[in-house]
Amino acid sequence: MRLDAYQQVDDWDRNLFTYTVSGNGPRRLVALAGCSDDIYSWADIQTFGSLGKMRFSLEKEDPEQPLLVGETLLEEAQSRQTRLMLHPMLCAIQIRSVAADFSGHPYAGTPFINNKLYLINTGTECLPLDEDGCGTVSWMNLGRLDSLAVSALPHPEMLLQEGCGAIGTRRVYPDRSFFCYPNPATEDQPGQPQTRMVLEGQIGPVTCYYPINLPGMDPGTCYSLDLTLTRMGSPDPDIPVESGTVIIEAGVQPWNSLEPETLLF
Repeated sequence: MRLDAYQQVDDWDRNLFTYTVSGNGPRRLVALAGCSDDIYSWADIQTFGSLGKMRFSLEKEDPEQPLLVGETLLEEAQSRQTRLMLHPMLCAIQIRSVAADFSGHPYAGTPFINNKLYLINTGTECLPLDEDGCGTVSWMNLGRLDSLAVSALPHPEMLLQEGCGAIGTRRVYPDRSFFCYPNPATEDQPGQPQTRMVLEGQIGPVTCYYPINLPGMDPGTCYSLDLTLTRMGSPDPDIPVESGTVIIEAGVQPWNSLEPETLLF
């Protein structure tokens, strides 16, 4: 699958068609958005295989304008028209609401003082054209928060935010959103780091953590969480809490939907 034709589209106008020319025969069409302003940085890409080695990185991501990818197959024809849907590789994790009900424990009535919210075991680079659609190749916050590495990102709030303060039986609605690349690892794959959403804070004088295991989400999806804390959290952010410590109501939905674009070939 050698490169047949390519072009760089500047100042993309969503209301106009984009045209290109290619050789005869069926073709694979790939589009990438937001990756580079320098066309010469792509000069060494001569095949689909070499294009597949191109990486998306959190160092270049902006949740308001994420890096996008899309591909489709075109049948042989003299003139072809297709709709190519571009999607982000980022996933959104939304903490919609939190409550803490410690009834039946010695610390009942004591609020959980939430100081920090962050993601651990987070993919920092991925291959957007990986066959599985989520080829994570490097990681950050392995096992615990690395504040210096996170602060070096252009948008550190993707992985780290201030906590919600005092959380008690009255539910609070922080509506916080975090962003990372999809991770196929689950509890059934202990050899790989599983991405976790962590609530860090204190119950009285005791520091504890509530690590929430995240599923292997699809790119471009939003995973919404409504959490109820029922007992003391874990002593380590990478050690899961006992069953029943956190009651999770979760939902998965498209992160964001835009009108489709039409491209002519």
